[in-house]
Amino acid sequence: MFKAKNGKFDFILADIHTKPDDATREIALIPKVMQDAVSHFKDPDILCLGDWNADGTYFNEESYQTFFPNLNYLWIIPNTADPTIAVKSNTYDRIAASISMQEDYTGDWVVSGSTRSLASKLQD
Repeated sequence: MFKAKNGKFDFILADIHTKPDDATREIALIPKVMQDAVSHFKDPDILCLGDWNADGTYFNEESYQTFFPNLNYLWIIPNTADPTIAVKSNTYDRIAASISMQEDYTGDWVVSGSTRSLASKLQD
């Protein structure tokens, strides 16, 4: 976890990889990690990304709002995305942001070079 800054735009970046067999339990704890980052860095803007194993048999992707309610978080990679190269369509990779980043987020996630990229667009 670290703080990134470019001019007036700054945020905390947290990278998380969940163990497939523990994905639901670990994903449920990510909001606490994000809240701890706010306290530690004294910055409300948190971007948490990584291989969360947040789909398939590991996690019920329809339950994400239980842990990431729209009032508090932006769910940047939609459940319909397929960021894997596997034959099956699973959205294991995710990006969540604190709602305070709403003003910086364009609402787009971008494909870079193929239809399976996870790049997210943030405006300065």
